[in-house]
Amino acid sequence: MPNIPYAAGMPPQETNNKKNDIIMNYKWTYEEAQPDEAAAAAELAREVGIHPALGKLLRSRGIYSPAEAKRFFKPQITDLHDPFLMDEMREAVDRLNEAMGRKERVLVYGDYDVDGCTAVALVYKFLQQYYSNVDFYIPTATRRATAYRAKASTMPPKRE
Repeated sequence: MPNIPYAAGMPPQETNNKKNDIIMNYKWTYEEAQPDEAAAAAELAREVGIHPALGKLLRSRGIYSPAEAKRFFKPQITDLHDPFLMDEMREAVDRLNEAMGRKERVLVYGDYDVDGCTAVALVYKFLQQYYSNVDFYIPTATRRATAYRAKASTMPPKRE
């Protein structure tokens, strides 16, 4: 693995602060790229027609060729993994179909971080096109993960 620039943070630390249960304390480190790596990143950026900073970012993510970079920026449906490779995906799809068949209320439950909010928005908007009895719930960021996971089975009140 080539020596590439990176920033790495330490995990968040819990505190006794009542206002915020979790305080983000990160110690960032940075390593300058070796000349050969910087040149390779600049060449990749030139070949793809992007800013050199993006060339460095691509290489730091294991994308080394123009073809891989183009696939990264413009993926095709065939580039995606089969979603049924995920654990219990078949059971989840079957349960969702059963709930919709019985006209049950469906709750899309997610995390408050950026990927959790994005996932909730995508799934909710998709389901809303085909099913009207759907809602979503995203807990507040100040709750500890274990606290809101324990309450996941409790449906929030219906929004008007």
